[in-house]
Amino acid sequence: MQNYQRTEVKIEKSEYLIGTVLGDPSSQDKVSPGNGNCLVIITGSRGRTLDTKAEDLISFDRYNRFRIFIQLPSVLAPDTFSLDGNSFVQQLGRYEVELENKMYFPIEGKLIVDSLSGNRLFGGIDGRFQNKLQESVAFQGQFKVKVAK
Repeated sequence: MQNYQRTEVKIEKSEYLIGTVLGDPSSQDKVSPGNGNCLVIITGSRGRTLDTKAEDLISFDRYNRFRIFIQLPSVLAPDTFSLDGNSFVQQLGRYEVELENKMYFPIEGKLIVDSLSGNRLFGGIDGRFQNKLQESVAFQGQFKVKVAK
């Protein structure tokens, strides 16, 4: 991926949801029961992370939160998965923004499942997502998730 302005992101919460598939991004329930598994990661960061024209006029510090949804196969093993068609991102907060403009869809990237150890999944993400206004957010880094069985 290209180099973009980077901001340190804190993983606030991560969930591995067994027996679920991605739902309609515009619906209330973003995941629904099905033959697969979903990974949901909530991130937070302080600072400017969106490339918007409005923020070029006035610069201020903001706490940005995103919920990343990723579809995984029903039988999970270390592998690399494309984010295209298997993920989306929802921006949390920013109530002044229309809901459809707070949904971001992958334009490039991958999810890597490095290993499964006991009840933990260790992986990484490297992807860029874009909304209808052509604003983009990128996520790159490693994470671990507790897998409830």
